[in-house]
Amino acid sequence: MSRLNEPTKLKAGVYLARCKEATFLKAGINGHSSVWPEADLTIRDGWAYFSKSGVEVWSCNSAYASLHFIVTPVAS
Repeated sequence: MSRLNEPTKLKAGVYLARCKEATFLKAGINGHSSVWPEADLTIRDGWAYFSKSGVEVWSCNSAYASLHFIVTPVAS
């Protein structure tokens, strides 16, 4: 039996993460205000590190990031 909303496994690399929440207030309620509306995302050793202007603003495990954010690979 498959699970609903099973997170996509993110490979190590660099991504752009965009909040699914439409407003800063909704992002704040979910604890994502430091990432809103979007941030650079680096996946390393199973962890997701969010940064803005080169400064880390938040981190979580990569499964949480793939489930709660719109994640797009950045062309290298």
